[in-house]
Amino acid sequence: MAPPSKWKICSSFSFLILSIFHLYTSTSALTDTISRVQSLSGSTTVVSKEGNFELGFFSPGNTGNLYVGIWFRTTSKKAVIWVANRDNPVTSATSAELKISEDGNLVLLNKFGEPKWSSNGTWNKPRKSIVAVLLDNGNLILRDQGNSSDVIWQSFDHPTDTILSGQRFGINKITGEYQDRVSWKDPEDPAPGPFSNHVDLIRLNQYVSLWNQSKVYWQSGNWTGQAFTSIPGMPLNTEYNYVFINNSHQLKFIYTTKDVSIITRIVLTVNGQLQCHTWSNKSEEWIVQWSLPAALCDVYSVCGPFGVCKTGFDEKCYCLPGFRPVSSRSWDLGAWNQGCVRKTDISCVDSNKHNGQQEKHAFLKIANIKVPGNPMQLNVQSEEECRSICLNNCICTAYAHQHECIVWNSELRDLKQLSDGNVDAIDIYVRLAASDLQVQYNEHKTHHMRLIAVLGSTFVALCAFGAIIWTFRKRNATQKAFSNDDSLILYSYSFLQHCTKNFSDKLGQGSFGSVYKGSLPNSQMIAVKKLQGMRQGEKQFQTEVRALGRIHHTNLVCLEGFCLRS
Repeated sequence: MAPPSKWKICSSFSFLILSIFHLYTSTSALTDTISRVQSLSGSTTVVSKEGNFELGFFSPGNTGNLYVGIWFRTTSKKAVIWVANRDNPVTSATSAELKISEDGNLVLLNKFGEPKWSSNGTWNKPRKSIVAVLLDNGNLILRDQGNSSDVIWQSFDHPTDTILSGQRFGINKITGEYQDRVSWKDPEDPAPGPFSNHVDLIRLNQYVSLWNQSKVYWQSGNWTGQAFTSIPGMPLNTEYNYVFINNSHQLKFIYTTKDVSIITRIVLTVNGQLQCHTWSNKSEEWIVQWSLPAALCDVYSVCGPFGVCKTGFDEKCYCLPGFRPVSSRSWDLGAWNQGCVRKTDISCVDSNKHNGQQEKHAFLKIANIKVPGNPMQLNVQSEEECRSICLNNCICTAYAHQHECIVWNSELRDLKQLSDGNVDAIDIYVRLAASDLQVQYNEHKTHHMRLIAVLGSTFVALCAFGAIIWTFRKRNATQKAFSNDDSLILYSYSFLQHCTKNFSDKLGQGSFGSVYKGSLPNSQMIAVKKLQGMRQGEKQFQTEVRALGRIHHTNLVCLEGFCLRS
């Protein structure tokens, strides 16, 4: 966040949706106009009069889907600021066509002549005189050809995820129509995502950002005449003009740059942050000036169901152990809102037929978590009773016990990984299929059991770490051994790969494996030893770790957790 004295109309964290577009190279351009006799198709584009903006077909990433959009034409890194058919892509630009229809609307037709998008305007005007014009402020308008001031429809009234300088954003009090800025689903899919931003429709004196059109997670605060109260430093900014209109006809906010050479845009990102991006000619990059909310983890459900947001300087999402991303593609692109799903499904079973839920399900301890919303409080005293209630209710997904028993009977959202000592942090126990806590051992094949033992202490001296290595040489376990043990934490192998940067920082090596340095999402330093060549039986493996996990001594660092796979 810039200092208050230099507050700009932009933001600080960002997962930009601008660098992965494949924009069709224009082999020819129309003027700034689409008329009844001149449509748009293929690689032909419409360019605004002064060349600031361009309208045409584009394809995000390598999806093969095609959209009609508007983007900045004067920046080397293209940024799409408006999309027509955001949830109805076409597959061929050469056979698709953007044209003025018989009823005077702007319409996109696919190769079969089927409409994929329409401006849907209604008016009492001579239909043959209507044209579409791309203005130099980025606004695409429909107007009467003989009267340039008679605007019938405009893209500024129907934003996607972006607002530009000079664009009015708010609500028409006469018609009740309001502009709703909605995030992209992910950087390669402009379909509407779960995050939106618009006027507070109840109080009508501020702007709010919402998840799923229901959960408010950011508010601008009231307009004071100069600024919104919850936007730090806004009154001190001297590079922009702000206008807030609130009368009987409309309630709208407009910002304009005092220096017309500044190229800027305010975007609702795929991860729900409202950001201002300013183009730098020097670095040829879009610079993020500010983000609202400033912390990524303050966006409600930014990591989706069963995803955890790591707080701190390096904010990011990860799936709970035993879970995987719903969409690996979106997750890799830095759009996490679809969240995670179980690697192994859990179903309700008849305990009489299957010897009880305990044989089918188990719990995994997740430390230092901010409690997700909507828990159910139970009047029970002991943690064991709390666990038993959750275990015997097949729809119970997690429980926690801290002075009282709380359980969750639905998917876990808005999970946050907090730092050690945070007063808001508690330990929760997430329900997993017991198969995710067991090793499939094949006696007829050679196996390399990999034990990842995690130590809950920082490195203070090399000699202390030498003792840690020694204690590890007899630490073996199976995930089944810990299905009912609350003292040890089960970590997924992929999670520890991430924590150790794919086991890249090697600290030492012994006869049974190597030790690597890493850190947990809460920045806690860890030592991870990967054992190889172990051929002990499952019973012995289970017995030893169960015993070693209970050893506590002032001169030894205790075992905190493990991971095992064959």
